[in-house]
Amino acid sequence: MNIFQWLGTILKKPDRYSELKQFGLFSQLNAYELFQISNIITERSFKAGEIIYEQGFPVEAIFLIQKGEVQLKGSNQPGGIRVLGQYQIIGLIDMFNAGTRSCSAHTVSPTSVLAISRTDLSDLIAGNPRLGNKILSSSCELLANRISELNSPV
Repeated sequence: MNIFQWLGTILKKPDRYSELKQFGLFSQLNAYELFQISNIITERSFKAGEIIYEQGFPVEAIFLIQKGEVQLKGSNQPGGIRVLGQYQIIGLIDMFNAGTRSCSAHTVSPTSVLAISRTDLSDLIAGNPRLGNKILSSSCELLANRISELNSPV
């Protein structure tokens, strides 16, 4: 490695928000918007078999799965059960619903999630309509993909 290659690796800025971009909800956001999102995120860890939330409870947060698996149980899931994994989001549909959980969520394996409070997200969007439009657009795309999955023959 010559000096210029070495300097290139030293001066290259790591993408601090590359993990957040893995979640479809944030794929359209720029670095500053991702910085704003990162300020309202809380990291949580669960052991296998732990309950994240139960059906009928109020929606307090959405959860972004960093690693592990989460099983959703409820009448709105195909066959009553659905398992989600890394870089998937749980609770997003409920954010636009009546404000209560449409299913229960518990971990299948040790799981790490990023939690975003409904209130914090709403406040951030209210203060930054452009950011809100991007998140709304991404949410619509994710929801359309989910509806398409449900309607496609197996």
